[in-house]
Amino acid sequence: MTQRFITALMGVMAALLIVAFIAVLYPYAGFDYKYFLARLFDSYLHYRVNGFSIQWYTPSFGGGLPAYPNPQQIQFSLPQLLTAITDPWKASLISIFIYALAGFGGTYAVCRRLYHWDWTSSTLGAILFTINGFYLEHMAIGHLGFQAFPVLPLFLLCLMLPSLPDVTSGALVGLLFAVLIYSGGFYPIVYIAISMGILLPFAYLINPRLFFPRRFFTRLGWSVVFGLALGASKIYAVLSFMRFFPRIVAETFSTSILQAFLGMLAQLAGMMLLGPYFLLTGQNLVNVRNFLQDINGTGSGLWEMDNSLSPVLWLLLLAGFAWLTLEIIRAGKEWLARSPQKAGQFVAEIRAHRRGLWAAVLILVLMIEISVEFCLARGFFYPLLIQLPILKSLHVNTRYSSVFILPLVILGTLVFEKLREKLKGRTIWVFFTLSALVYLFAGIYFISPMKILQGRQYYVDGIVSVYETTRATGEIFPVRQIVGELNDPRVFDQYASNLNPYEVLFGYKLGKLKPQLVPGSVWDVRDGFFNMTNPTGYVFPETNNSVVFERIPADQAETLRQFVNRRQPAAWKLPLTQLALNGLGIFGFLAAVAVVGWTAKKYIATAQA
Repeated sequence: MTQRFITALMGVMAALLIVAFIAVLYPYAGFDYKYFLARLFDSYLHYRVNGFSIQWYTPSFGGGLPAYPNPQQIQFSLPQLLTAITDPWKASLISIFIYALAGFGGTYAVCRRLYHWDWTSSTLGAILFTINGFYLEHMAIGHLGFQAFPVLPLFLLCLMLPSLPDVTSGALVGLLFAVLIYSGGFYPIVYIAISMGILLPFAYLINPRLFFPRRFFTRLGWSVVFGLALGASKIYAVLSFMRFFPRIVAETFSTSILQAFLGMLAQLAGMMLLGPYFLLTGQNLVNVRNFLQDINGTGSGLWEMDNSLSPVLWLLLLAGFAWLTLEIIRAGKEWLARSPQKAGQFVAEIRAHRRGLWAAVLILVLMIEISVEFCLARGFFYPLLIQLPILKSLHVNTRYSSVFILPLVILGTLVFEKLREKLKGRTIWVFFTLSALVYLFAGIYFISPMKILQGRQYYVDGIVSVYETTRATGEIFPVRQIVGELNDPRVFDQYASNLNPYEVLFGYKLGKLKPQLVPGSVWDVRDGFFNMTNPTGYVFPETNNSVVFERIPADQAETLRQFVNRRQPAAWKLPLTQLALNGLGIFGFLAAVAVVGWTAKKYIATAQA
């Protein structure tokens, strides 16, 4: 009981540290919160007017834009669910806290249930994964599309845990995949997929008895079935939208291969390792950003480059490297001394698993190579893979070093487990010391110039105020006018839609967004069309006889009235394929929940017996 309490306390402390860092300068927050909080409130208004349904289009931004087909729209996410009971800002903080706890618990379970390591090793590994610069920075700047990144260890757990039925494993992986897609997590999906490519062969090398090919591929098959069933509706809608706006971004770095590789290591060192060094040398912590920009040859903000791992983990990895070196030397001496018994045991172990070991090593090396190439934006595989759908729309390659976070944490935890066997009675004190140091080093984020490094420029109370108005009065802020220059969160209290939405799908300077609108009333008629875009032209023009950027015809006044009052116009149709995939998503969700519920019921009954 004491061990469980300590582990739970450590998890809560780690999650609270993340939330505290995000909210420490309230009412100011990272500037990308203005994008997500405005859209959380927009979907909240949709639900108040239409009930629980898909928000296909929104009148609030850009003179009328697609909502559900936008890859970053998160109307079926945890923070959106929480806006039913609290404002979008608090909903986001609670959601991040829950996901951080899920990442902590998932890492602990991987170490404890899969690898059967001691609770101290497992807890330390969970702390090291939860408190990383990648998640801290992206949540601080307001990239809510990354909020579900901590579910990464749960993918590994669900695929590898022997006690799970295969179909249940697939259902759980499918649900996790759906969580990422409907949380706007197309970036994290790619990072998690690459990271899993490293974690799976590494898991085999740690414990070959975990891996049974037939079981693994059966689970993988069920995962694909449930994943496609749950996510096909969103994916089809997104691809229908992005065929007109593919957002193809080519990432190039002018640095040499050696410098680029050093830049990747610097990203993983990040604020938690570089920060103390800069403080000790009397430098401003802003110089951490400047250093990372120089070594990576990019002008990105710190939140795009700081994927830092705790110095405690670096210490463990260094100790592991030293221990491995000594072990190799010792093994070599024993071999030279021709110790037949030990040499025979070693050879027998290799022969027993030689095919699996060679395959695991080959896959591991291949995935590390691919991961490094994505970090460096160059190599043999990268130019080929970057042409694939979705991948060609992603950029900011400095984010890709995040794929190494959990593999390095698992490796560092393995080192601590090996050291623990030698520490004996001192294990608990070393565990508490190292855990305390993890929290202490993370504290450097709180003394850094946060307004500069995470752009804490967005005033949160504006969106909180309109949310409270809606809760108190039922106001839905119907759109009455088109305004040229207006920040997204201000469209509501101005009863307006803006022509300069913060929507990077059209380019950071909106170069691809060319609406045929002018500032003024939405009811103004020019050339036979109202002053509001028909958003079906962005996604399903064939089904609705519309074209991109076309305005709503003047003879469709009822359609405009419904749209500006936040109803989804009945005249706007969906293709049969989309309707079928919507139904498949509902069926897939019910099936996945039924399978997981049946397994949980069976497990509880067994435990009670």
